[in-house]
Amino acid sequence: MECDSMHSVIEFAQKNSSLFCVSAWKTIIEVARRKNPYKVHQLNYTDFFDCKALCDQLVKNRTKNETGERVN
Repeated sequence: MECDSMHSVIEFAQKNSSLFCVSAWKTIIEVARRKNPYKVHQLNYTDFFDCKALCDQLVKNRTKNETGERVN
């Protein structure tokens, strides 16, 4: 699979490197492949959404079905 080959290339590039912070992974991934290097987009905490409030609004009751019977 394509994702498995990506992971193996990245792990091989990291093998001879010392990583002291999480942000160093960006550089390792970018230089892992010489031809057609990977494009890395760094995400911040603002790029993620907390869907807990939405789930609480949409899913009211998780213990009973439509007829009122208890479900696991």
